[in-house]
Amino acid sequence: MYKDSNMQQGPYEKAMAILKAAMEKRYVFLTETFIKEGPDKLREIMAYDNEKDWVEMFDYLVSKQGVLKKTVMNYMEFFTGLVESKGPQALRKVFKIEDAKYDTDFEEIFDLAAISTGALYKYVNVNRVELAGLVQSGNAASLRSDLGIKSHKYDGLWFEVLDLLMKSVCDEYCSDRDINHGLNALCMLMNNTRQQRSLRSYAKMWEYAEKN
Repeated sequence: MYKDSNMQQGPYEKAMAILKAAMEKRYVFLTETFIKEGPDKLREIMAYDNEKDWVEMFDYLVSKQGVLKKTVMNYMEFFTGLVESKGPQALRKVFKIEDAKYDTDFEEIFDLAAISTGALYKYVNVNRVELAGLVQSGNAASLRSDLGIKSHKYDGLWFEVLDLLMKSVCDEYCSDRDINHGLNALCMLMNNTRQQRSLRSYAKMWEYAEKN
């Protein structure tokens, strides 16, 4: 006959169970506060003066508790609007994840807030003339990075961005010389991109959520 597992626990096991429950409750509080107030407010509330201690806690919440994704899911409209008006890098600034070690974490929320909602397309479309100028001036690599699509998985999206910028060159520049100069710069980049994916594919964000 099986006995209740709690009846078999000694003092050490009981103490560890209590400690585990307390830690889980603490992380629930930290996660909820992060989602509602943001990282800066959480750090202020918890009085983390030591940078190393704060980074360790922040990294745990990001990697183990999934606070970035949870926050974006709770406030999707805000973050979508942020990408549309300020660009994808605004996501990194808001969450304090500008360091390269957070690239994978950023990619997850970028797919949610920028790709699945079409926010990236809207940002590029509104700022197409300025962005086309960056490509023409030789800053295509930095532009791709700024748009959050430097990974090879986004090669198709980069192709569509270049296609959109090429059209803006034709629309905005009057002289044949200017048009040819702009088209040559863009065509060289487009010819190196082969994988086809759609910048305008508004796949439901829940498809990303269900994978995790």
